[in-house]
Amino acid sequence: MNQSFNLTKKILTLVTIFLFCVLSCNYNTPSTENTKEKEDSSTQCYLSVRDRDSVKMTINKDGSNIHGKLAFINYGIDGSSGDIQGSFSGDTLWVMYHFQAEGMDNLKEEAFLKKDGKLWRGNGDQEETANGYKFVDRSQVAFGTFQILEPVSCL
Repeated sequence: MNQSFNLTKKILTLVTIFLFCVLSCNYNTPSTENTKEKEDSSTQCYLSVRDRDSVKMTINKDGSNIHGKLAFINYGIDGSSGDIQGSFSGDTLWVMYHFQAEGMDNLKEEAFLKKDGKLWRGNGDQEETANGYKFVDRSQVAFGTFQILEPVSCL
């Protein structure tokens, strides 16, 4: 009887220690909220090279907002570089591009169609507004093959 009592006491002690360890351990399982936050925030880089000209873009996604850098590096003429800010509407990225060119501050709307993991730069008529140059009619923006930005590693 005494042996049975000691065995029960040992088992009860081991179970208690096990439960204490399990309950006090901090499991690093990501919560749904943290996982969604990671999916909603990321950095992506893109590059287009045509002859001696190139376009570089880095976009940081923070929820539904996009911000980053855009640079046009042109051979033989001045390029431009600056900040972008905007958002996706469906599969189209609409941004306002604030940049310096030829010593002047400029603000211009840019559009990029995301297709097959690449960004196709849009082209269309623009007009000057109080908030910079914007597309006259977004539905008329054409996404041709002139500048296609490919995903690249962000170094």
